[in-house]
Amino acid sequence: MVSAEAGLEVSLSVAPEAPCVTLDSLSAQLSAEGLRVTSAGSLDVDVSASSPGVRLRARRQDDGRLLVRAIPAREGKCEGVERAAVMLIREWARAPRLVTGLSAPDAGVPPRKERAVPVVVSPPVRTVGEEVIDAGVVLTPAPTPPEPQPGPEPIAVDAGLAHPPLPPAVVIPAATPAATPQWEVRLAVAGGFSAAATPNVVPAGAVVLDVGKVALGGSLDGALEGESVLSAAPGQARASAQWLTLAARWRFSWLERLSLDLGVGVRGSRLSATATGFTTNGTAIQLGLGPAALATFWVRLFGPVQLMVRASAALRLPAESLVVEGGPTFSIGAAHLGAVAGLGVGWP
Repeated sequence: MVSAEAGLEVSLSVAPEAPCVTLDSLSAQLSAEGLRVTSAGSLDVDVSASSPGVRLRARRQDDGRLLVRAIPAREGKCEGVERAAVMLIREWARAPRLVTGLSAPDAGVPPRKERAVPVVVSPPVRTVGEEVIDAGVVLTPAPTPPEPQPGPEPIAVDAGLAHPPLPPAVVIPAATPAATPQWEVRLAVAGGFSAAATPNVVPAGAVVLDVGKVALGGSLDGALEGESVLSAAPGQARASAQWLTLAARWRFSWLERLSLDLGVGVRGSRLSATATGFTTNGTAIQLGLGPAALATFWVRLFGPVQLMVRASAALRLPAESLVVEGGPTFSIGAAHLGAVAGLGVGWP
């Protein structure tokens, strides 16, 4: 026999780590369904986390029946989870209770023992130990349900009564966070040639340091030029130059291995000259400052090792000349061209 009386008071606890539901929101939803949430109700409900959703565990105080159900959150989404929990708790609280062992003694008539009527509610009930997976009432074993067919299924509450399935949850893909730009450092040692500080083309060596984030960055390089010999009877002058360039650059990259840096900045230079073979010999040092333009091509070879090729053009201001007292005058050009190539390393 099945009784029609239902308990309408529920005691509720929600674990802090349980996703998609809170104690306040769940209590409000249950109150809207006509259930009163108290500290000692006829149905004790505990909500905890169960990957990837929540797990409801309830015990009815009148018959001691333990009820358990896990509600998944599809792909980590919460749509429909709280509504499914409210419908399940509502049906557990209002489900009919089982009354057994009733007899009605009559005067002079031996009491007749009532025979329990098997009741099976679809879908069949599954039990594990004392845990009842749904709130159906079963007096006899039910046949094993068929294996579910693969494919998406909507979340449905089954509390021993037939209910239409809830609408499928809407899955909104999570936005991929943008990667934080990192600082990139490159250091290279190169060799090449230099021209125009004197009329001769001379060897040159340079050290290049490049630091930047994304496309914008800065470059610092220092170079030493070889000695240039200027001859004029009856003697000669030997000159050499050193320079330092500071520039801002913009980087264009292809295929994560190739990049081209275009930059502008300033270049400071130092020119030293020594005269020999003349009536009056001596040494002179001249300093200059002027604008510079750079073009640097980088090729990542393997790991952090990279090939660097750099071309530069600069103006040395003001344009000056080397004058030997009692001797010739050597012209020092204002324009300066150079090119170097070498190997370097880059981080990251």
